[in-house]
Amino acid sequence: MSRDPQPEETDQRLAGIVASAMDAIVTVDESQRIVLFNPAAERMFGRTSADVSMQPLDLLIPERFRAAHREHMSRFARAAQTSRRMGALGRVHGLRANGEEFPVEAAISKASSETGTLLTAILRDVSEQDRAAETTRLLASIVRSSNDAILGTDRDGRILTWNPAAQVIYGYALHEIEGEPLTSLVPDEVQEKLRALLDQARQGRTVGHFETVGLRKDGRRFSVSLGVSPRRDGSGAIAGASVIARDFSERKSLERRLRQTEELAALATLVTGIAHDIGTPMNVILGYTDLLARSLREGKNLERIRIIKEQVERVTRLIQTLMNFARPQLEAPRLLRIEDVAERALRLIGETARKHDIAIERAFGTTPPILAHGERFERAFLDLFVNACDAMPNGGRLRVTTEPLGGDVEIRIADTGTGIAPEALDRIFEPFYTTKPRGKGTGLGLLVTRSIVLEHGGTIEVESQLGKGTTFAIRLPRDGVRAQPEDKSTP
Repeated sequence: MSRDPQPEETDQRLAGIVASAMDAIVTVDESQRIVLFNPAAERMFGRTSADVSMQPLDLLIPERFRAAHREHMSRFARAAQTSRRMGALGRVHGLRANGEEFPVEAAISKASSETGTLLTAILRDVSEQDRAAETTRLLASIVRSSNDAILGTDRDGRILTWNPAAQVIYGYALHEIEGEPLTSLVPDEVQEKLRALLDQARQGRTVGHFETVGLRKDGRRFSVSLGVSPRRDGSGAIAGASVIARDFSERKSLERRLRQTEELAALATLVTGIAHDIGTPMNVILGYTDLLARSLREGKNLERIRIIKEQVERVTRLIQTLMNFARPQLEAPRLLRIEDVAERALRLIGETARKHDIAIERAFGTTPPILAHGERFERAFLDLFVNACDAMPNGGRLRVTTEPLGGDVEIRIADTGTGIAPEALDRIFEPFYTTKPRGKGTGLGLLVTRSIVLEHGGTIEVESQLGKGTTFAIRLPRDGVRAQPEDKSTP
């Protein structure tokens, strides 16, 4: 049979436990003088047991906390409670020998001895824990305030969390997208490539700056740059992927507008020469056609002459359109309300709209007057309104909205027509490109409209969905019209 340990053996075992403890253990008497200071406490406070023996506990407490700490210890000594668990006291502060303060979690207990009541505190330095928590808070703040979308997925590519910027960019609240596959944020034709990027992340590889197309909640597409990297758990194992998505559609739009402006300048120079060279012989042909028609009596030949004349007049109108684009004859810019210009253009298509059962809605805001060429904008609006009507042969709704936007004015022209195919959206402002049937359009209307907007320092954007309709958004500065140099050359 094993014998019960003797008191001396028990004391030795307890002393060994205290000496080897990872937490600091400090015992004080009723006068709050230190009577026990284990090796962990020596390391924590930077003092030896001999240095602090029978010294007041205040030595280990920052001065501003000493009075309150003494009172707390005295109340605990008098209370019926014999212990308080670790962390129940909240954060307390210790003071190292070098004057450095540090946060501590403490558990406290009391016991009676031959010399009176002894109070023992078990102390845990939580400096590293607090620093880690602060680092986590800082990183979380950075993620929350980032303008880029930051997402986390599991190993299956399902979304676990994302930051506020992701909600702004994609349009989903977290509860709407949580658990959904990351591939739901890109069009069908991009999903296979995105799955390949997630596979690389699962293998520990990082892919940065993959430029592709994103998909917003409302179905709109936008240019996005994706960075995909492995997301690791606390043990270092790959638990999923971290994804950073940057919406660079604005940059792409600026690049496109700059390129278009350069193309317009080159095209205007080319068009001026071509229109002049073609226009003169066309006027001659038209004149001789009139003379020939007056000299003929036979109906069949007159019909042929009429067809020739119609086609020549069509070419002449096309030449005039080109000339207006290349060298517009502008009235002096003046302050005007864009709503008045839009209203004049709407009246011109009123009969067409009624004939095709198209409802016209106006949602005009209180916008400031802008400095602009009214006739040019009336033509631009008329072209957009006619295109909208053409897109609704079976009826629909044309809605024209204006509103102030900062110091600018925004005009939105939305129809519920057939929409424009995604592959055509990037081309609709190209010269001679049209989605209308052969012979229906020249492919110059939107080109001229865009040039008018650019002349005024504005921007024009388009959004469209097949079967749902198209929206043109024009944004104009109040005083953005560019001065036009006087053109003294002869066309």
